Amino acid sequence: MSAPESEAERLTAALNSLLEGEIAKAALIALGPAAIPALRRFLLEGRPGTVYQPRRWAVEALGALGAREVLMEYLSLPRAPDPQIEFAEEAVRNAAIREFLRWPDAATVSFLLALAKRMMLPALVEVFGQLRVLEAIPYLDRASASHSDPSPVRWFSLRRSGHWRRLAPAGSPAIPASSGLRRPQSKPTPQGLPTEGAVPERGLVRLTPPRDRGMLKLERPQGAVAKW
Repeated sequence: MSAPESEAERLTAALNSLLEGEIAKAALIALGPAAIPALRRFLLEGRPGTVYQPRRWAVEALGALGAREVLMEYLSLPRAPDPQIEFAEEAVRNAAIREFLRWPDAATVSFLLALAKRMMLPALVEVFGQLRVLEAIPYLDRASASHSDPSPVRWFSLRRSGHWRRLAPAGSPAIPASSGLRRPQSKPTPQGLPTEGAVPERGLVRLTPPRDRGMLKLERPQGAVAKW
């Protein structure tokens, strides 16, 4: 093992230290391409845990070193079966996806569109928005209806983000039909006003408390005599 490779192994092991990991990442980047094999083994062959910072530093170093293929390998791995580990790995995946902003080309767009079919992650919306990939809209819509992200609330919050507004053309619906949020049935009113509870500009239902419900005002007809 050469001196640079040995140094890369030492620095990669130091990523596991929350005190020295940030310094080790900078040193690995300064080491250059010789650090890529050690970082690849750390990310792909290492055992993920509930602390995400060491693996996030690894993907950030790989991005800075131009190792896009290694990040593609990592993002192609299946989800972790342990929910706690998967929660940490999602933070690492988001960091890895953001690194693709370094390569704004057709290969990046093609890979991330395929990834959007499998999983919904906030970083995908961020990257698609910054790269202005309009083709991502149906992919993200399809992903929001899959079991990978069952929460329509999360999908709605992503749709309202500034990154999404860079993608959605003017006049597009605020929520996809697959998101599970129902639009209100419009009912005509005598005054031609919108139905109470509806938000015309968004088409969503606003839940408002009833006004004076159950408090009826009894009025005595004029000329009537009260009988108590």
